[in-house]
Amino acid sequence: MTFNTITLKMMRENYKQYLLYMSCNAFAILFVFLFFSIYYNETIVQMKESHSFDTVLTIPAVGLIIFMFFFIQYAHQMFIKKRKQEFGVLLAIGMTPKNIIRLLITENLLVAAVALMLGLIFGGLFSKLFFYAFTYFSPLTPKLFHLSFQMFGATAIIYLILFCFTIGISIYQIQ
Repeated sequence: MTFNTITLKMMRENYKQYLLYMSCNAFAILFVFLFFSIYYNETIVQMKESHSFDTVLTIPAVGLIIFMFFFIQYAHQMFIKKRKQEFGVLLAIGMTPKNIIRLLITENLLVAAVALMLGLIFGGLFSKLFFYAFTYFSPLTPKLFHLSFQMFGATAIIYLILFCFTIGISIYQIQ
């Protein structure tokens, strides 16, 4: 049995855990994308440049990123905790800790790719609704809703950095 075969078999057997873990990640991505759909709106960008409005949006951005880190970290730790017995069996049948780390990285890269794709797709879909709700309840009159590369790029970069940091913590704990 090859390493990739083992990985795919384990993913099929534990699909509910993977689904929950991926959903948590996609949910976090969705919220960050919704925030960036407001942050990078043309009217808001012009207000940030002309007024001291930048601080008003930077503080929630930092708070949201901190929340996202702890949320992803907690979801990842719960995912790993539920699989400790499985890792013990793999170690008992001859897998090395290096192989367990390789397995975790492979699985998590697949989960991250799917979660990022789903989070950005649903973020793009729900951002218009969120944008109109925001403009309805705020005194601002933004021009029009639009999606930009900055929204997608900033969300993806922040998620990938936090996700890599989370995986790094797990690898350190396993070694």
